[in-house]
Parts: sequence; C-alpha cells; structure tokens
Amino acid sequence: MGLSDHCLDLDRIPRHVGCVMDGNGRWAEHRGMARTEGHEQGEHALFDVIGGALELGIEWLTVYAFSTENWNRPEDEVRFLLNFNRTILRRRCEELNEMGVRIRFVGRRDWRVPKGLITEMDEAIELTQHNKAMTLAVAFNYGGRAEIVDAVKRIAAQRIPSRLINERTIARHLYDQEMPEPETASWCSALGATARCGRWPRGSARPAAGSGAAWSPPAMCSSSSTGGEASWMW
Repeated sequence: MGLSDHCLDLDRIPRHVGCVMDGNGRWAEHRGMARTEGHEQGEHALFDVIGGALELGIEWLTVYAFSTENWNRPEDEVRFLLNFNRTILRRRCEELNEMGVRIRFVGRRDWRVPKGLITEMDEAIELTQHNKAMTLAVAFNYGGRAEIVDAVKRIAAQRIPSRLINERTIARHLYDQEMPEPETASWCSALGATARCGRWPRGSARPAAGSGAAWSPPAMCSSSSTGGEASWMW
C-alpha cells in the first residue's frame, strides 16, 4: 500500500517540508551500539522519507545534515560525520538524479568545510540542476542564527541604508532566495526538541513532532531542547 492509499487529503499536501531529523546517536546507544552505527542506519530512514515525499508530490524537502554546532562534538565523531556525508553524496547522487531530484545545499560554505567536499557538493548541484520531480535542500554546516548573521553581513557589505532594511531585505540575502517558506517543520524525536533551525522568517511553519519510534532510527541528527542551536547529525 502506497502513501496515496492512506487517508490523506492530497489537496492539502504542503509544498515545502523541513525535517530536523533527530536521534540517531541515542537510538544506537539505547541498543548497545556505537553512535556511528546509528548514523549509518539513518541513511535508510532518509531515503524512505525522500521516496515518500516524491510519492506525495512535495516540491521541496529540506533535511538538516550537519549544523554549525556539530563542530563542538568529539573530534572523531565530527570526522566520521564529514566523511559519512561525503560517502552518501558519492553513493546516492546518481540514484537521486535518476529519481528526478534536484539537489541544493544551504549553509556556510566558506567556514571549516573541506574543499574536496565543497567540490563534490557543486558537482551534485550541476548534475541534478534540471531535475523537476522535487528539490532536496541539504542544510550542511547550517544554523538558523548563522544564516541571519550572514545575511546581515551581506547587507552591510552593500552599504544599504538602515531605513531601507526590512524583512524583505533580509529574505533577499538568505542562502537560497528561491526556497519557498516551509508549511511544515518536523522534529522526528521523542524529545520534542524546539531547535532553532528555521530560516528567516520561518516562524509560520507548522511543527509536526514525530515519535522516537517512527524512524527506526528516528532520524539523522541530534538537536538541542535547551534553547541553543540545533546539533544535527545524519
């Protein structure tokens, strides 16, 4: 039975869904496994979500792969996550292209990200740029606050007078001006975290917190429920 066979109002399918995918490390620890094994299992959950989004006709799916706060994690885990994200990109890019998925990335490209990884990200963007089935936006080295700070820096560099700066000015200087507002933002964690992950002015997105058991493992990241920036992981 496909998703379309369930009791869904297909006229109300959101155009853009954001997923703060939470809990791979904890999922693995609760089963006596290494945290890295949880991240590896999260890849399967991610592609289940991508397949479901395509079936429902969702136009944009944003997934939070690596946050600016992930750099604060243990060095070995950070190294694993960077290599793991790179491995997924290499292994799955052709598959996503065949599925008609256009790949985009949002986040800080010029801060700590290895140049080789940036090259592979650019290659994925170029390969899939004409695909129309869905846009998969990967938030990598991303933070909601960081995006606003970077937007303000770009505005300041252009010496735009303060009297001309408003919400629309900031929106025009975000990482991806083409990205529409998400109608739904999903936290796939039993913790019900309220991570500050959304782009400006993303407060209008409807939260849809998932249960920890829904993802098997629940998701691809770890987010903070204590008021700090999210710390996401695949």
